[in-house]
Amino acid sequence: SWNIPTPPDYDKWLKDKHKLSFINLPGYDYLAYLRHHGFPSPFLDWTASPYIAEFFAFNGCSPSENGSVSVYCYLEYADVGKIRSSDQPEIYVFGPYVKVHKRHVLQQSQYTICVELDDKYNPIYANHEGVFTRSDTRQDQLWKFNVPSNERNKALKSLNSMNINSYSLFGSEDSLVDAISTN
Repeated sequence: SWNIPTPPDYDKWLKDKHKLSFINLPGYDYLAYLRHHGFPSPFLDWTASPYIAEFFAFNGCSPSENGSVSVYCYLEYADVGKIRSSDQPEIYVFGPYVKVHKRHVLQQSQYTICVELDDKYNPIYANHEGVFTRSDTRQDQLWKFNVPSNERNKALKSLNSMNINSYSLFGSEDSLVDAISTN
């Protein structure tokens, strides 16, 4: 069962906020659950493991000579703290401690949302790109690593030897069949 606020309750929560803070986001566990099951949500799903990130980059691609896959690395704090401004979009990070679904734990998940104020100073979800293009070296750093997609089979085989495969990350019968078929 989920403790999901109704849309009017969520709007009231937003309007009653005296500052732009999303520490106690209503429905956080539900939004994380939705994200893990492919439903669109304002969350970006990150993993604490570079190996799991590599798995997700390669798993859905087909190897080609000229193609590549990308792995992104996000660093919230590159300095001592985070500076927020009411006139610019901001990224909020939600840690791993939430009761969601076993995928959340298996995939070592954390989440981010990006929020900005509209013209009436109401918080709305925004695109992360608006933060990353600011080039503030003290916070919200993003790196993109491109890897040739023709490395797919070698990478997935190596990850499987570490027990990182569809089955270990999803735990369903379908993912078991997928894990067996990719070896």
